[in-house]
Amino acid sequence: MERPAQRVFLCFEEYELNSEVAYIILAAIVALELSIHVFSIIVIVPIFERRLPFNVTPVDPVESAQRLSIPTTDGLTLRGALHMPSEDPLGIVIFCPEFQGTHWMAMDYCQGLLESGFAILAFDFRGQGESDAMQGYEPLHWCTEYEISDVQSVVRFARAHSALSELSIGLMGISRGANAALAVAAEDGGVECVVADSAFTTDTLMVLYAARWVRYSTPRWFYLPEWHLHISCRLARFVSEKRRKVRHPVLERSLSELCRRSVLLVVGERDTYVPPENSKRIQAWIGGNSAVWSVPGAKHNSARQTDLQEYDKRTVDLFLNMVPLHRIPEPIAVAEPEARLLHTD
Repeated sequence: MERPAQRVFLCFEEYELNSEVAYIILAAIVALELSIHVFSIIVIVPIFERRLPFNVTPVDPVESAQRLSIPTTDGLTLRGALHMPSEDPLGIVIFCPEFQGTHWMAMDYCQGLLESGFAILAFDFRGQGESDAMQGYEPLHWCTEYEISDVQSVVRFARAHSALSELSIGLMGISRGANAALAVAAEDGGVECVVADSAFTTDTLMVLYAARWVRYSTPRWFYLPEWHLHISCRLARFVSEKRRKVRHPVLERSLSELCRRSVLLVVGERDTYVPPENSKRIQAWIGGNSAVWSVPGAKHNSARQTDLQEYDKRTVDLFLNMVPLHRIPEPIAVAEPEARLLHTD
């Protein structure tokens, strides 16, 4: 017959054994978790830093445009051009080109705006087109602090320009340029409207690609929750930032600042680089006066080529939101009040 002291001793031994087992299981989980993250970083960083084979068609210069040299706060010079309408401008739209694109591409997207009376100021990001390159910095298709700084420099230049200083300012960006435009508008309350064509947020797009890779590269029973992919992707982005000495903005944190501005997100239904889902998430983060136009049949950055008339109508209607109603010329077809996201007077 067991004595009480013996029973207590046996229970204590069982408790110690269970604790040891629990610690071993916990250590195994932690080791597995760290191994997955380390493996993810090894796989993701080279993919994240790979230059994608974008096929950007060169565009000839527009002889009627005024060539510009725009200084940055860190001593570089950005090259650009100012396209002025035939009458007094209704406002100014700053065009932010895609990765590997140039400011001469502006008329591929903004011709309708120019013909409707908006001045178009287009520029080349640093290390792109005719602008100065920054020593030690190799631009990629991911938006960094440097692209944001370039857009801020162009906005300051426009506000100081004698022919533009009194005009309302809107931003129009393509792909990476759209990301920079959204980031600057979120910080600068003086930017009244934004058209973001094929925009994306770095963290969300990384997670979407990582989930796709996991789905196609692992057994069906293998599952990683989205929060786990977020951690791995953020760690990979952090490692890449340290390697390349850059900082990628986390747009998701600031997009809500745009809730009182007019924002149009354009996305191609057949875009294989930026899934339409990404634009819908951006709209959810912005809320307020944002809208998504998903263009049937359009691929990445090709919405205007796919539906030119509707593209021009929607972009003109969007930027008319920053024009006082009494200044809008009668020949311009103004959208019905409920179709205009927001108007100022």
